[in-house]
Amino acid sequence: MTNEPVPTTWDDWRWPEWVPELVRAAVRGYWHYGSRGPAHWLADAKHRGAPEFGQHVEVAKYAGLRTEAAGRYIHCHTNVGRVVHGDRRISLVFVMHDAVHFVKTVGLSGKG
Repeated sequence: MTNEPVPTTWDDWRWPEWVPELVRAAVRGYWHYGSRGPAHWLADAKHRGAPEFGQHVEVAKYAGLRTEAAGRYIHCHTNVGRVVHGDRRISLVFVMHDAVHFVKTVGLSGKG
């Protein structure tokens, strides 16, 4: 992330083109209640020890047995995130012990 100020509302937040609408909707859906916005979402990611927004990560099977795939990380909430793969697949993942673990592929994204 850059050092630019984080917008306080979702209307002012600009998603990068690579983030699928399916993932955007999941993040906004969880974080739009009350006065929670992008700053709260990004602060939660940092508090949980999640990778930075858009960071390239390798997704490990639980217990680190092997790498499942790689892609760009997007925090959703608590220890749950999504990884967008180069082929536009989206994986549901969780972060634990400084690693991103595969849960399941939730589908293909369309265009951002």
